[in-house]
Amino acid sequence: MDNSLTNRCDGGLRVLMLGSFQLLCDGRPVPVRGEQATKLLALLALKSPHPVGIDVVREAIWEDDPPRSADRMVQNLAGRVRRGLAECGSAAMKTGKRTWSLPHVATDIADLDRLGRKARQAHLSGRHEAEADHYVQALGLIRGEPLSGISGDVFTVETVRVNSLIVSIRAGCVEALAETGQTARALPLADELLAMNPHSVEAVHAAMTAHYCNDDVPAATGIFTDYRNSVATETGLDPGRELQSLHAKILRREPIAFGDAKATGHSARGEVRPAELPRLTASFTGREEELEKLSHLLVPGGPPVVVSGPGGIGKTALAVEAAQGFAERFEDGQMYIDLRGFSRERPVEPQEALSRMLNSLGVATSVIPTGIEASANLLRTKLAERSILLVLDNARSEGQVEPLLPGAGLSQAVVTSRHRLQSLHVSAGARAMKVGPLSTVQAQDMLARLMEARADDAALRKLGRKSGGFPLAICLMASNLIHTGADAIEAAAEELSSGQGREFLRVGGNPGKSVEDAFNVTLRALDPDARRSALELALIPGADLSQPLIRAVLGPESSESVLESLEEASLIDQYRFRRYRFHDLVRDHLRLNADTMVPSDRKEEVACAVARWYGDKSHLDVQVEVGNIMAVMESYAESFPVWKILGRSREFLRLQRDVTVLRPVIEHALSAARRAEDLTGQAVMWEWRSKLSAVRGEMAEAVRNISRARELIDRTSDPVWQAEILGSQGMVMGQAGDTESARELLEASLDAARRLGDGELVLHQLIYLANAYRRSAHVDRSKELLKEARSVGGTVRPTRSNVRLRELAEELLAELLIETGETAEGGEMLDRLFRTPFETVEGRGRTLTVRARLRIKIGDHAGAWSDAEEAYDIGSQHEVYIVLRRSQFLLADLAAEAGDLTEARWYADAHGADGAENSKLYRARRSEVLCTILARTGDMEAALEHGSTACSLYEEMAERVLLPEARKRVDEALAVLAEQKRLRDGRPAPRS
Repeated sequence: MDNSLTNRCDGGLRVLMLGSFQLLCDGRPVPVRGEQATKLLALLALKSPHPVGIDVVREAIWEDDPPRSADRMVQNLAGRVRRGLAECGSAAMKTGKRTWSLPHVATDIADLDRLGRKARQAHLSGRHEAEADHYVQALGLIRGEPLSGISGDVFTVETVRVNSLIVSIRAGCVEALAETGQTARALPLADELLAMNPHSVEAVHAAMTAHYCNDDVPAATGIFTDYRNSVATETGLDPGRELQSLHAKILRREPIAFGDAKATGHSARGEVRPAELPRLTASFTGREEELEKLSHLLVPGGPPVVVSGPGGIGKTALAVEAAQGFAERFEDGQMYIDLRGFSRERPVEPQEALSRMLNSLGVATSVIPTGIEASANLLRTKLAERSILLVLDNARSEGQVEPLLPGAGLSQAVVTSRHRLQSLHVSAGARAMKVGPLSTVQAQDMLARLMEARADDAALRKLGRKSGGFPLAICLMASNLIHTGADAIEAAAEELSSGQGREFLRVGGNPGKSVEDAFNVTLRALDPDARRSALELALIPGADLSQPLIRAVLGPESSESVLESLEEASLIDQYRFRRYRFHDLVRDHLRLNADTMVPSDRKEEVACAVARWYGDKSHLDVQVEVGNIMAVMESYAESFPVWKILGRSREFLRLQRDVTVLRPVIEHALSAARRAEDLTGQAVMWEWRSKLSAVRGEMAEAVRNISRARELIDRTSDPVWQAEILGSQGMVMGQAGDTESARELLEASLDAARRLGDGELVLHQLIYLANAYRRSAHVDRSKELLKEARSVGGTVRPTRSNVRLRELAEELLAELLIETGETAEGGEMLDRLFRTPFETVEGRGRTLTVRARLRIKIGDHAGAWSDAEEAYDIGSQHEVYIVLRRSQFLLADLAAEAGDLTEARWYADAHGADGAENSKLYRARRSEVLCTILARTGDMEAALEHGSTACSLYEEMAERVLLPEARKRVDEALAVLAEQKRLRDGRPAPRS
């Protein structure tokens, strides 16, 4: 029962994309379920036989807004697709380290390419009948719009390329049929091609040829006239020389040379043809996606293309690589000028740049006008007569670039800059391309190529990560290490990883040729406020920064203008709405400078502002900020009472994946609280010690720690924390199996919260106490408490945590009704829940698992699978682990029920690395599911072992609700085992 593929089939794999997506195995269709599975298969088929990395897959599926757990979701998706292909009888999908490939897949797009090449080869060798046959076969592959129904930039680029190929093949087919005398077949194809592509030179050429070969000169010349009028209206230019030449031959009734439209034109004016592009960089690697995008942006007469990014990111290399690769499109040459916008040298003034460019076009210096406007007009006049690609490298500002841009005509400019040059998008209709770092794999590959070393070397991987994906850093590392041995490379990698080794990022110790210099040039171009603010923001721990946090640190007045300046300079990136991040290498450089350039008192102010912001639970979205909270606590543990952050973030432990990393933070915070003689801080940290012990399954230690917390908090006069820690003690006692003490403590905590009039605390304690009564099978009392919690939830502040608890109360009440056989009432409550939008994705995910269990009870396994699968996706996408664990075990049970034991085992074993694998409940639930799976495989001894483990764990936790189901599974396994033994012994069946 696979999530992505269904139906069995055997044989080779074939993917059809010249129309709607289809997957075939041995000629039979294999349904693909889900947009994400379709995108993954399409991407792997398009890139075949090369492996595709996880970063490319992530962009193809989510483009610029991937979820936080996108990498895990990609790996889960790839696993499901691979298993589905295996079930279909195909082992075509290969898996590497975070890469996947379909090395042996056949695709109709590849066949289209192949047949097009064979047709062109037949044309060149004079085999025109074969040429026509190949073209006709190619056209037979087309079923509709390429990649129909698959959205996204990655696929749009391929769609444009394939559509261009289809136009060429159709035009070639028309001319081949006409050349072989098959004008009756050629004419309808020509008219259809022209109707679909009225502005295509190839389509116009083919249609004129077909009608001329059919002795219809008026139709052929009429096509030319219509095209000429259209071109003149839109551009003010005449058609190109190849169409004019064909038109003249038709008017003179001369024979035509077939295939002219396929030939590449060259300048025939006898004028200077500039070829000024620098030599290609031998180490250039990666950037396949960027080159594909540029292949569709670089067209004669197209708008300027602005390639922006931080210094050292590889903008110039990318622009030159693209200009060289697509040079044949610009028949009159390529021009290049380094504007030195970000350089130790003086930037090139517009007048100087204009003079140099006009000289390149053959204009003598003596006749070049002196004014910028007059020189720019002359440049545009000269470029209007030609098709030239201009590379304007290292521009500083729009004012430096605007006079150099072509006007009307077939020339085009590519501009590289550390600034985004946004006004060019308004004044010149420029297209933007932002260049980011290379992936770690690409960086490692570039290092290996430069150093002639193995690409899988561990030291190269470390160097690749430390380069931040900046080609400049990679080249500098290679130049310093190329003549050293493996030991020296390993030592350099370790040194850089520890924050040292800056000498490896400059040439021969020369600071003028270094990564630091590249960044310093950008910093010097900022105004003083922006430069100072960049250093201060780099001091903030964490992977990214929210706009409200930036406002809290810099102040609301200056934060907006500072962010605009830093974004414009490509120093910071707004990668999601109101969320910003530095490139790793940029942040490291800024922090290094901040150590010496930001005064100590200002550093303290920044730290206090950050800590206060993270300690204010009224606005903090813990689910989004969980990683940053961890970084802040690690950084400030010895200098700031971080227990305030932990104490106010109830959701933190629930969301933090690797809870073991909290131990040193808690120890530092506990030491700081002791030094400050802060009993409340000490108590809160002992409470957190207890939580960590409970997560790891160390219940005796958890009980001791929470007892110490209780002892400390009782010595204070803080009634709120006294009530909270009392409730925490009750929860720990319940997890340890002492349900009677748990209920007493939680009742006392609830009474204390009521006396305080703290609605939020009352809501929490009601939920905890209801769970304690439910686990000990006191169903009626649990129902009363959950109903009260539902009522209280409507009166407290609608913070994320409180909304989650209100939804949880309703979900738990519905679940309890279903477990006690009141399925009608429970189902009605679920229907009400689903009729209104959920405030949190966790609420929807948890409630989906409850409805899935209801559907299992009433025999609707298909509906249960659908709900559990949606919940599983929610848990994966949003890292809501409680939903993920619940849904994975439901899916394992459902798959086992359907007889798909491979899939069942996969779900049972998945996602044990979120910190829960040591918890008793997780281990018990997994053992319970494995009992069923192993029993169905016939391994009854192992099934009984897992079933007994589950029962023992439930008994230890005094989990009286789940224990009967586990015992039922064990009894079923025992019955099967007894029957097997009876059959082996040859004994008769017992009488009924």
